[in-house]
Amino acid sequence: MKHLQGHILLVEDDDLTSELLEKYLHSHNLSVTVLPDGERLVSTMQHQKVDAVILDIVLPGKSGLEWLEWLQIHYPQIPVLLCSRHVTAEDRVIGLSKGAVDYIVKPFHPKEVLLRLHNVLAKPTVTLPRVGIFQLDAQRAILIPYNGSSEHQNTNLTLHEVLLLQLFFAHVGELVTRDQIAECLHGSGHDPTKRSLDMLINRLRKKLGDSGEASRYLHTVWGKGYRFTP
Repeated sequence: MKHLQGHILLVEDDDLTSELLEKYLHSHNLSVTVLPDGERLVSTMQHQKVDAVILDIVLPGKSGLEWLEWLQIHYPQIPVLLCSRHVTAEDRVIGLSKGAVDYIVKPFHPKEVLLRLHNVLAKPTVTLPRVGIFQLDAQRAILIPYNGSSEHQNTNLTLHEVLLLQLFFAHVGELVTRDQIAECLHGSGHDPTKRSLDMLINRLRKKLGDSGEASRYLHTVWGKGYRFTP
């Protein structure tokens, strides 16, 4: 098995289970932070780099499934492995449908957890492109507050807004002409009115918090197009 590196966040209220797993993962060169409940999850995720989360379902306060939903909103790129003592086929379906990448049934051997982590961490990491305080999740058509900022919420995007941002990310710092935008959004041969394109740009600027007097991200190049500097 390939040598693993990374930081694992273990959210587990059973002291014996967390101590056993923490020691075993440490012995295989993985750093581990243990949380006895999910209440400290928010601050931990904001201040530490986490490569994967092992999340018990039965926790004091909010359940692991509720915290899984929070993680999927704010950190969808970080894999979450659920664990629980009593698991039915329906439980697995619910957990996986909420975004978990795997399900571990207690009692487990620590080596089983290590192998499952290996399968997850060996996969290429998907980095969401960032603009200002947001990250673009094109698959779900949303802007996510970077690092789980509690001051901002997810912002829904239209299909055209997603396509436009993807075009700009592919040409960071370059002039993107109005013709390029028209072809991206509508295909070749389409000539959108100046007003319709300006309205689209203005809506996107507002969602990025970039609608003040001086644009920080979407710069107008008069008579030509736009230049994007995230």
